[in-house]
Amino acid sequence: MGARIAIGDMDIQAQMIDLSQVGLAIATKYNIPAGTLLSIRFDLAKMNEKGTASFYQAIKVAGDVRSNIKLSKDEYRLGICFLKIDDKDKAMIEEFVSMALGH
Repeated sequence: MGARIAIGDMDIQAQMIDLSQVGLAIATKYNIPAGTLLSIRFDLAKMNEKGTASFYQAIKVAGDVRSNIKLSKDEYRLGICFLKIDDKDKAMIEEFVSMALGH
């Protein structure tokens, strides 16, 4: 699942590799230091009972980079903690995570 990250005037692409109610992890080619504040946008698929996506929900959050691990020469894994998230978006993430875990 892709994510778009805004840092000031810069808009970058990243690949989401983990998601929870309190944050996410992304892989990106940008070396973004811990402590950096970000604006993050990603689409979340709502799954139906058959396991297929019924629609997409756009999620917007503000986050703080808590960790930066170099994965390779040109790739970094960033751990991001949500700082500001709408209650509706948080509920959508909780539902998505619960369904992904089979609960």
